[in-house]
Amino acid sequence: MQRLRSFRDSFRRKKDKISQPDGNGDGSHKAHQWHSDEICVRQGNCIFPIKYLGCVEVFESRGMPICEEALKVLRGTKRKAIRGTLFVSGDGLRVVDGEMRGLIVDQTIEKVSFCSPDRNNERGFAYICRDGTTRRWMCHGFHAVGNSGERLSHAVGCAFAICLERKQKRDREAAALAAAAAAAAAAATANSTNSSSGSPNPHNQPQNSFIASRNLQSLNSANTQHNSEQNNSTPTPRASPFKVEPPPLKQVTNPYAIDRPHATPSTLQRQTSYRPFNKLQRSQTPFKRQLSLRYA
Repeated sequence: MQRLRSFRDSFRRKKDKISQPDGNGDGSHKAHQWHSDEICVRQGNCIFPIKYLGCVEVFESRGMPICEEALKVLRGTKRKAIRGTLFVSGDGLRVVDGEMRGLIVDQTIEKVSFCSPDRNNERGFAYICRDGTTRRWMCHGFHAVGNSGERLSHAVGCAFAICLERKQKRDREAAALAAAAAAAAAAATANSTNSSSGSPNPHNQPQNSFIASRNLQSLNSANTQHNSEQNNSTPTPRASPFKVEPPPLKQVTNPYAIDRPHATPSTLQRQTSYRPFNKLQRSQTPFKRQLSLRYA
């Protein structure tokens, strides 16, 4: 099996080295490509042609050796790799089948814990995520077509940074809204407290005992006069200061409504009861009340 694999690898084309006209080599071209990938990830149109190797369960959430071992296991299986397209954005990672155009993987970026290229294979790439249903750590493996696994890993890292920026922005907005709501509630409480509590005016208080006794005498005379008026006159009911009005009825017209069924007038008329048993003799009555089911 190993000989067959090495024989098959010998027919594969080797990757052509990219040369720049200014003589800077592969480094400047790689940096230019990666900068454009970051812009595309922010715009949501970053795509890569890949071969999806599948996924395998892992027992740790991060680590390059974990991803490399998972890629080795996926390559050793007899499962055929699926040619497709990897879409990378700040919201998540999506893998679409190239032939059937079906969605194979739809992964939110918040659930991805680690991603790394394969150091043993230049085009290998894998990421570890938490499965939402089984809550297991799953490692998804990819084989880049026409690109390097390091470039795919850089694009996913840019998606991580964009997701973190959006989360921090949402947290700041939520904190600002909470602070504004707390300030508004405190201001409303202070206004209600000031309006309910009234301070006494010292100019309205009596200045000496003579004025106080005079006010007391006038109050007693007023109470006596009021009691005499109540005894002489009949009490009259006081009207309520609040006028209660029924709520207005809103007329609703619906041409598709079905009327509620009503009883006919003949049904509502009172009918006489049937009493023929009074005319029958006691022996012919159908009710045998004198008989009992008890044993003698």
